[in-house]
Amino acid sequence: MKQPVTTTVIIPSFNATRWIARTIDSVLADNDAARQIIVVDDGSTDNPVGVLGRYSDRITAVYQPNMGPNVARNAGLAMSEGEFVFFLDSDDYILPGSLPEWVRDAHEQKADFLLGPFAYEIDGERIPGRTYPSDATGYDIAMKWASGLFTPPCAVIWRTEFLRRLGGWSMLTNRATDNDGELVHRALICGARVGRSGRGLGVYVQHSSPDRVSKKRGETVVLAELNWIASLDELASRTNSRFMPVVARLYYNAARRAFIEGFPGIGREGLSRCWRLDKQGAHYGSVRHKLLSGLLGLERKEALSATIRRIRRSVSG
Repeated sequence: MKQPVTTTVIIPSFNATRWIARTIDSVLADNDAARQIIVVDDGSTDNPVGVLGRYSDRITAVYQPNMGPNVARNAGLAMSEGEFVFFLDSDDYILPGSLPEWVRDAHEQKADFLLGPFAYEIDGERIPGRTYPSDATGYDIAMKWASGLFTPPCAVIWRTEFLRRLGGWSMLTNRATDNDGELVHRALICGARVGRSGRGLGVYVQHSSPDRVSKKRGETVVLAELNWIASLDELASRTNSRFMPVVARLYYNAARRAFIEGFPGIGREGLSRCWRLDKQGAHYGSVRHKLLSGLLGLERKEALSATIRRIRRSVSG
């Protein structure tokens, strides 16, 4: 009799043939029969069949036109047979034993999603990622996430039934950055039970490939960020208003990014939305940033910072 699937691993992939074998091998290293692996190739142009074909008896490979990472993730979610689902980007990997440990902890804690340990890998060197205090509430995690303390997908597992009820990955972030941040904030606003594990390790690989979602830039990306925050704004105001300070912080982040990237109109709109919720007109960030932004205003402060960066580049060049 076939063993029931405990965990489905979904690997969305786009032009990742140089990394994806390591990613798949890291999952196969557990030799866990209660595991399903689905690779969803999102219209790659670097001959993914040549690599994925080597694993044809151990994975399910799905090939689709280029429709964006969240479409790929949701396609895998629709096929998932596991009680838990794990989204592993095609350039990241996990250490042996991680998934069984995370599943065990998620079961014990009755978690809707669980955050495990992770490390950044930069030029082959691992740097431990920051973790949350053991007593952190869902609100605490949301605020810390909005402040930059996040856990990447390579160290997060989801209860499949909960994620499906939540609606899966949002199309508002499909071509934008921080699509996992939107999902986690939405889950927390909706009352998700968060588990924590101190075992296993997800490795979040940093590189300069232009195909990385986190490398996307431009007006469309910044607008998409403002739009998904607006959807969380509406959700929180309707269902869980205690998360509104988190939404304000997210609006501020979007405004700051818009000013940095040279889209002042979007920046002013984001700042206006932030201060609609935070009527004190607070600035968020380091002491230096808050001081300068309080004196100059966020838009002028970021313009001055950009000028200083240009001068430094010209001098060093």
